[in-house]
Amino acid sequence: MRNEREVRLREALRDLAVLVIGGDPRAHHTTRLRIQLGLGEVIHCATRKSDPTADCFRAALRNSHLVLVICARGLCRTQHAKALHGFCRRFGWPLLDCNHIPHPNAVIGALLEKELDKSVLCRSVEVRSLGGAA
Repeated sequence: MRNEREVRLREALRDLAVLVIGGDPRAHHTTRLRIQLGLGEVIHCATRKSDPTADCFRAALRNSHLVLVICARGLCRTQHAKALHGFCRRFGWPLLDCNHIPHPNAVIGALLEKELDKSVLCRSVEVRSLGGAA
């Protein structure tokens, strides 16, 4: 059962975009996520302690290919996480909370464990129906 859900989840992510909020962008993290999950794009928005506003990632949330948002809670301000949660609730986007930038296999495992795979599948269908696939 888990393997079937994992296969569907990986297919739902294929060629779409994931947004990572928090920490400093590192090319090897984004490349590893993009390649191992078959993503079209990984957008990593750094947050700064000196800027409590959501301005640093608000524009990235407008990406029409966006299928999942990952909040690296241990690497961003509480205000950023609260704003991000509010945006995702308002727009119905799947949000995965992590303590750090996760390994691709950890993303899949966490989505299945938290039963967010259904939300990702729905968002994927929505994006693809709007012509959002890359």
